[in-house]
Amino acid sequence: MRHLRDAGFSVRAISRTAGNWEEGVETATLPDSAASLGEFERVLNGADHVVHGAGLTNGSAQTPESEFMQANAELTARFAEAAAHVVSGRFLLMSSIRAVAGAGFDGILTPETPAQPTCAYGRSKRAAELAALTHFPNASRLSILRLPPVYGAGMKGNLAKMLRLADTHYPLPFGALRNRRSLLSVEALAAAAVDLLRMAQIRQIYLASDRYPVSTDEIFTAFRAGLDRPARLLPVPAGLLKEAARLAGRGEDWQGLFAEQICDSSALADDGWRQTEDPRPGLADAARDFQKSKS
Repeated sequence: MRHLRDAGFSVRAISRTAGNWEEGVETATLPDSAASLGEFERVLNGADHVVHGAGLTNGSAQTPESEFMQANAELTARFAEAAAHVVSGRFLLMSSIRAVAGAGFDGILTPETPAQPTCAYGRSKRAAELAALTHFPNASRLSILRLPPVYGAGMKGNLAKMLRLADTHYPLPFGALRNRRSLLSVEALAAAAVDLLRMAQIRQIYLASDRYPVSTDEIFTAFRAGLDRPARLLPVPAGLLKEAARLAGRGEDWQGLFAEQICDSSALADDGWRQTEDPRPGLADAARDFQKSKS
């Protein structure tokens, strides 16, 4: 919100909950996905652009696929259809790299990577992308921003789980995990949204990530530094950890710890977006914010 307002945009926050919005932010209640098209059009009336990031995050493998589809795909479809009718500007969809690749994918992700989602969350995000593309076939009005895990105050998903694990006194067996993965700071994400609304021309699909990927052991080291704890990471070989996770029935949940996933964000950077260089200071800051929130 702050970045959009600082850039000169008037902001209307559309949410199911009251939220702790900044003073001066207009608010509206988010309709249910089953609401009429007219209800969605009413909350969007007068808007020049839509930045759509609402939905269900990738927090639990036990969440039914129907819930992901309702919160992510169906809601996006209704918003996109309404926006196509009453909004003259751009529709910016915050998507996820899970829309094209599972947590166990090894390699470099680009805007051209074929979509092969492997989990319920990923399939719902891909369905949301397809819905937006249906209502905004013209690339000048739609941009889909595929995101890796996003870190910052109040972060959710797997990074939040890793932070809670780091917030213990126990040694952790991740000291030998050198696989690199792309992350994105919430500040750089907000800047990307502003840039995509301001650019004279946009592309239909972008990836956004910090410039330098970090390894799993670096993530835990940064978290523990922010928590003012020693790293205490034991160099257990990845093969042993994978087998232990499999025997414990957690192989699918842990596969992201071992995969090397790097996002190619060059298209967005070439179009003028300024990346965060190194995620590690921001990860430590996120851990400090987490610690303060508990006191």
